[in-house]
Amino acid sequence: MAGSEPMSLRSRREKLGALVRIARKDREMSQARLGKLIKGSQAKINRIERGLAGTKIDDLRSIVTALGIAPEVAAEMEALAAAAPRQRTWRGAIPLHVRRYLEAEREAVLIRGVHGDRIPGVLQSEQYMFRQAGIRNPAQITDRIRARLERKQLFDLDGGPRFEYLLSESSVRRRVHGSIPVALDQVAELLRIGDRYPGVSIHVLPFDADVDFLPGDFTLLDFADRARNFVYIELLGKSVEPRGTAEITRYRHQWDKLRQAALSRADTRVFLTDLYKELDAET
Repeated sequence: MAGSEPMSLRSRREKLGALVRIARKDREMSQARLGKLIKGSQAKINRIERGLAGTKIDDLRSIVTALGIAPEVAAEMEALAAAAPRQRTWRGAIPLHVRRYLEAEREAVLIRGVHGDRIPGVLQSEQYMFRQAGIRNPAQITDRIRARLERKQLFDLDGGPRFEYLLSESSVRRRVHGSIPVALDQVAELLRIGDRYPGVSIHVLPFDADVDFLPGDFTLLDFADRARNFVYIELLGKSVEPRGTAEITRYRHQWDKLRQAALSRADTRVFLTDLYKELDAET
């Protein structure tokens, strides 16, 4: 419908799941039977019908064949599956708490992050990532770096989350391992993202901002289903994920205070442009 809000990834998955469930029940077929017909399992069909995960096109086509679904409905289902793709499964290459976060952020409607001394992964330039990881050539790229690079696709998703980032001046000035070219490349990446993606707002919190101090990094994730909202705090080798209403409210108040003290989107662009010129003059 013209003027309607774009569907979220979760909404697309839930609509696809509902279409599968209706077709299956119309054929009076059990989830177990359908799972067997597509060389899968009852658990897979259950996840698809509940909209808990993306659906591979090959699996969907097998479902369409097994249920004899009409071509026009099958076309709608394929469009929904293509618009809500599966998250790559990195398994042991990525810690479990990070994998859970990567899936959650694809289903959020709003993501707000505060970052004190390091650029968040999804905003990092390739040179910044490589320098952090000690990578000298593309052949050395690890799965964790690949996952970080693929996360940038979130910005292009129709109906994907909106993003707001508060970055301390320290994080954008930091020269990873003393490298000015890497710092220059990172500032250029922040400018590129800010210019290209209207759904991504980047705000610098300057050293002279009217705040007492900058707390540790945290990310607020909001979902269409508010009961799923939580705060993500990544620690060394693990994460803390407050989900209680009182805890989330405290972090939101902290966010509001910092956001009020940070530069506007337009002023941040001016700040980053001036910083780019400053770094460029040193190379």
